[in-house]
Amino acid sequence: MQPSLLRSCFSLFVATFFALSAMSPAHSQVSDISYLDLSYTDIWAEQGSRWGVNFAQSNDFIFATFFVYDSDGAPKWYTGEMNARNGTSRCLSWATVTPATAFCGDLHQTVSAPVADVLSPSDVQTTAVGKIAFEPLTPTTGRLYMEIGGTRLTKNIQRLTLTVPSQGANGHYATGGKMVSEWRSGNVTTTSLVNMAPELTFEISKEGGLKMQFGWFCQIYGPTFVDGPFFVAKDAVYHCWGDGPWGGPQGAAINTTADVWLRFNKGGGIEGFWVTKKDNAHFGYVEKAFFTGAFRPE
Repeated sequence: MQPSLLRSCFSLFVATFFALSAMSPAHSQVSDISYLDLSYTDIWAEQGSRWGVNFAQSNDFIFATFFVYDSDGAPKWYTGEMNARNGTSRCLSWATVTPATAFCGDLHQTVSAPVADVLSPSDVQTTAVGKIAFEPLTPTTGRLYMEIGGTRLTKNIQRLTLTVPSQGANGHYATGGKMVSEWRSGNVTTTSLVNMAPELTFEISKEGGLKMQFGWFCQIYGPTFVDGPFFVAKDAVYHCWGDGPWGGPQGAAINTTADVWLRFNKGGGIEGFWVTKKDNAHFGYVEKAFFTGAFRPE
């Protein structure tokens, strides 16, 4: 396809689906956070916009379908095939907006003859027209990058809340997962990776209050709100004391805050992610954790 024709076919898609960025977008403030352990299968959209994208994820692969419209108002079919990246190699032509925590791959346009009784595969034509990348910023928000012809596009997107997430059982969960922490001693920065505590006590009150305890030495508590399929607690109190198994320097009691995302599945399990704010009073300590758990009846 010639670049001029490509730009012509894509002109309204650019106008109604994405807005060109006036400057390079800023990445998340905590640069080493990765949400790749979570599932992104969902309907995503820009708030207040009339376009969106469906993500269907299988392991480290995301298939994206866009609901957009051509210049005549007719629906137009675009798909993206993105793989999780494990390094810093470039996917898009401008390296600064392709972080290692992104999913990245080819963008395709698909056309077909009108459907009569049965769709014939021979009528379907799929053409690679560019590149696409999705950078998770939190479990419920992300940034989408697209490159088609000579046009570079970026947009912030978020999960849609189709139904209020169900609340699981309050009590003990047998948990697994990982916790990554970082702190400094003098001019030396230390990073620690430890396994999640084997048991987590979890509670959401009828009023939406979250209370979580893990490893017997750490607590997180605060009010929650619904965002997409998650319960979210912003700036929840995060407290660990006295040599707990949380990966930090020995003898330090951590008093800071954390952002928490969590949800329940139909089998009674739980999964979530939290990120603490930097605790400059205690060695500049910062932590992120991903956890899954199965409910353990009393």
